[in-house]
Order: sequence, then C-alpha cells, then structure tokens
Amino acid sequence: MARNKKPKKAPPGGDPLNWVHEQQVDAPRADMPGTKKLTKSVKFHRRFIKAAIFILPVALLSNIVLVANSLGETEDTTGYTGPPASHTTATVAVKKWLSTDPSPLPGGEIISWDEYKKTPLPKGEAAKSITESGVKSVEVHSFTVASEQGVQYQVQVQLAVGDGTSAATVIGEPSLGPIAPALESIGTELSPWPTLPTGAAPDEVDTAVKVWAKAFSSGDPALLLNTVGDSRKGVSYVPLNGMILDEESTSIVHVGEKWGENQNPNEDEAPEQLLVQVEFEGYWPGTTTSTNQTSLPKVTYDLLVDRADTASPRVVAWAGPGGGYWLKPYSNAVTGVVVSADDLPDATNPDTESDTADPVEDEEGDL
Repeated sequence: MARNKKPKKAPPGGDPLNWVHEQQVDAPRADMPGTKKLTKSVKFHRRFIKAAIFILPVALLSNIVLVANSLGETEDTTGYTGPPASHTTATVAVKKWLSTDPSPLPGGEIISWDEYKKTPLPKGEAAKSITESGVKSVEVHSFTVASEQGVQYQVQVQLAVGDGTSAATVIGEPSLGPIAPALESIGTELSPWPTLPTGAAPDEVDTAVKVWAKAFSSGDPALLLNTVGDSRKGVSYVPLNGMILDEESTSIVHVGEKWGENQNPNEDEAPEQLLVQVEFEGYWPGTTTSTNQTSLPKVTYDLLVDRADTASPRVVAWAGPGGGYWLKPYSNAVTGVVVSADDLPDATNPDTESDTADPVEDEEGDL
C-alpha cells in the first residue's frame, strides 16, 4: 500500500500564509485500482488477444471441414445411387436372350436387377483406341432369374457404354450361373411376433375365425361389417370378392397373447385379445379341376381377435403374415364412403367394372 509523503516545510523567509502548499500531498484516489491489479489485467488481455489471433483461423478451418463432411453424409447415407441409365439396355438384352428359341432357360423370367460394376480401362496411349471408338465405360450387369419351377440363377451381361446419350452395346452373350439354394428350414419355428408371449386358441376363437373367413370371402360388405361388429356410423369394410376361403380348412399356426393394461397374467385366466396367424385353402370358382381335388392354394392372414377371454370373441382386424403386430381394432375400416356389393368388381370377369361408391353425408347434408 502506498505511503503518504510528509509535507514539505516552508523555506526560511517563505510565505507563512501559503499553508495550502504546505499541506498538499500526493495521495492515490480511493476509487482507482492498485498498480498490481492493472498490470495483471493488461497482461491477461494481451495474452488473450495473441491466443485469439492464432486459434480463430484454426477454428474456422475446422468448422468448414465439419460442415463439408456433414453435407457429404447427408447427400449419400446409403452408398446407393440407383441403377445407371444403361441398365435398361442390359434388361432388354437379357429378356431377348431368355426368349430365344430354344431358350437357355425354358420359362425363365427376370426376378431382379441386382448390381453393376465398371470394368477397369487402360490409361494413357493404350486408351486412345477405346476413347476414339466412342466408348466411355464398360459395365457388367448382374440379374437374378428364375425358371418355371422357381429355381434361381444369376445372369451377367457386359455392355460398352458410350458418352452422353449414346446407346450402350452388348458385348457377347449373357452368362447363366447357379445360386446356392435357400435353407428353407430357417425361421420355421419362429413366432411372427417375437415380442408377444405365445398362447393357445380356445375353440371359441377357432369358431370366430371361421365366421370371419366366410364373411370376408362372401363379397358382401354388410355381412363383413356385421361380423366385425364395428358400430360406428359412416364406415364400411371391403370383402374379398371372388376368391373363396374354405373355412373348414382353417389352420391356426401361431397364437400371440395381448394382455390388457388392467390385466395380470399371473391372476387372469386369459388375455383380452389374441393375435392368430391362420392358413386357409382358397380357390376361385371354376378353377378347381375336380370335386375330389385334395390340394388347393393356401393363403395366410394375421387376425386380431377381441374379447378372447369371453364366450363370444370376434375378429376385429386383419393383415398379411407378420403385419398383425401393428393391428388395432377396426383398423380395416373404410371411412367417408358406403361400400355395397354392387360397388365391387367381379374379379372372375375382367370385362365388368365396379360402380363408384356413394360418399357419406354428414348431419347437415354436406359431403
């Protein structure tokens, strides 16, 4: 802390009345910080400015790199950009090849276009003859094809692709290669809804499934609505028109339990709802070869059964195999139109057309 200086004495013969000068001292102001504090503050700000001069460009450069990387990831997160324009030429070439007489694969059809790869081309002087001929790249396209019996094969065809809008040209004939057969036994014992506890379907549920199958394939929207038991106004259900599901062929292959929020699996005897996966034999009228035919096509549905813990369960929703996990009661309802049997097309007669369903009017008569 600074010390106050002693007042100077007046020189001999000085003015004895000049007491102001005699009492004047050099004292620091009370509101001013000390010298040490000022020195530290100046040093801190000097170091901060120097650090900022060096760090700021580095931080800006890092941000630019991060933004560029994030944009690159957003533009292509899968690595797949779709087939090139030349894949149409390859597809036509394979179709023509399969349709030749005799065919390299009788009854063969293209199942999918799988991928393509570019054949490396020479560089420098060795590439002149290729580029001068108009060839931009050489590609190998791969397809999966199947025979009438469902046996799958891989087909590859090579193309010379021109620059710009030039057409691609097939180089040589396609190949036919075998594909390892699928292991059909994988997953056969797996539940279609792995997170649901498995259960058993009582006789009442089996009866409800048969009632639904008859209504679903009846072609009668009113019967299906009544079977589902949806009491809401202005809703309709569209049945399967034409194909008949033989309810006597019902085979429940999987059962999943859906317990209610207020139920206790350790105390209650049965869950409120069941998911059942059912196989039916189905046929179109006039397509069976004889009344003694024992093998018919099979179709599979997931059915949501409500009131499964009562004596009168109902099928209240349906979907394809595996889709039952997301089913809610009455989720198949069509709202806004009233569907009648006359609105449904006759699938057995391709010349018939369905009438347009009538829109539902609200209470004020507006559509």
